[in-house]
Amino acid sequence: MANPVWPAGLPQVPLKQGFSKKPKKQVISSPVERGKRKIRRKTTGKISVIAAVYRMTQAQFDDIFEPFFDTTLGGGALPFDLPDPKGGAGTLAVTFNPDPDAPYDPRESLPGKLDVVVQLETLP
Repeated sequence: MANPVWPAGLPQVPLKQGFSKKPKKQVISSPVERGKRKIRRKTTGKISVIAAVYRMTQAQFDDIFEPFFDTTLGGGALPFDLPDPKGGAGTLAVTFNPDPDAPYDPRESLPGKLDVVVQLETLP
């Protein structure tokens, strides 16, 4: 089954200010009875954490973004295809990052506009 796609009615590229893409820790360590702790990879696929800010109107947030997050993505549990945040061709398979307390944070920026800060995780 194909992933849902980031809605066309929302901004397709995030603001440059506030954007970051960092590799997620790829190893896990386990204590052992004796000697040096055991370290291994969690996955062979590369996972990155993306922080991005999308500027949208209150109507876009209320009528498109929140229903997409709550209904289409099951409250952020399901993956989706996001246009390349750097403006390139293609899409990235991502999910809202389950680690932070709030997967998105709407902040009033300009009159009638919200800067919606999202925390995403790429899928391997």
